[in-house]
Amino acid sequence: TPDEILLQVWGVDADGEEALARAPAVLEPSPGTSSVTIPDIPLVLANQAGGTYPVDLVFNPSLGAGPGYYRLRLEDNDTVPRQWDVWVPASAGASGILTLPGLVDPDSGTGDAPPLRAGAGATWTVQAEAWTMPAGFQETGFFFAELARDALGWARSLVSNPFPVD
Repeated sequence: TPDEILLQVWGVDADGEEALARAPAVLEPSPGTSSVTIPDIPLVLANQAGGTYPVDLVFNPSLGAGPGYYRLRLEDNDTVPRQWDVWVPASAGASGILTLPGLVDPDSGTGDAPPLRAGAGATWTVQAEAWTMPAGFQETGFFFAELARDALGWARSLVSNPFPVD
């Protein structure tokens, strides 16, 4: 609104994890105090189990029951690394365990092929982000640009250690 400003606080801890918090404040000649709550980091398990695709990813569901989304960014160790972003609504990520979906290999037409390098010598890493959204946010029927625009908080974990994926 015209009589409000948006306070933003961004921080990085000693490990390199990042967080952003936003809070509206009334714009007036003698402003009162405003509080800003830094969101929890959606920590990923440093040593993911890996295994045969599809694998489970384990992270701390920092959003709890609140509205928002997680983004789990996977990266392989190919010569030119590829990334895969998996978006998970807070309601579906409440357990902190995500089993990656089985996908059809576009070349062979067979199932359970990941979009990243897998097999002998293949390793992946994962990094988690949490987007805290305001009350009333709907997990369906929105534009992804709304996450960056309307988020009350954002937090990003460190990248996990590499784990094997066969």
